[in-house]
Amino acid sequence: GLAGGWSYGEIVGPSWAITGAGGSCLAMAQERLYAAHDAPFTAKGGLEVVAALRDAATWFAHQAEQDRADADARGDGPVERLRLRPHAGYSLWSLEKAMDQLGVEWIGDYHWWRAEVPGVLGLQRPDGSWGDEISTAFFLLFLNRSAVPLWPDDPAHARPAPATCTTDCRHYQGDRPCAPHKATGVE
Repeated sequence: GLAGGWSYGEIVGPSWAITGAGGSCLAMAQERLYAAHDAPFTAKGGLEVVAALRDAATWFAHQAEQDRADADARGDGPVERLRLRPHAGYSLWSLEKAMDQLGVEWIGDYHWWRAEVPGVLGLQRPDGSWGDEISTAFFLLFLNRSAVPLWPDDPAHARPAPATCTTDCRHYQGDRPCAPHKATGVE
């Protein structure tokens, strides 16, 4: 698979669910760097966290583009595309958790939440569920944007003011990812 995605092991390639889980863990690491250092990107491990987050976002953008291209080739819409994604509810919740914790709305030209909602709503059954209780819970968590930034109201853990990326950044768009992107000198 494309570098930047995570998997359960070497037998199976990267997945949406595990890459999202890895991204969430990195988001928490980044939050701790923000809280503990005046200059989090120069702190030990700071640039490595930023690079790993950039790689994960690149993997998601590539995977979303590949999923859309495959679905278009088959003549599938968003519902059929999601039906083919293993553990779709868990995968989308993992994506949502990582991206919302980072404050990322766009990955390249992929608005991850808006792009996935039509498929999620199309999978909902007449009884309001998405199958079993676990799948229903994960899809509801995704739809409700359940993840929030860590320590949102604590001034000691406040995020820096949003920065705007002045380049045509293909990996990150939004307030949080641009600051690290610019800090690494990648343009």
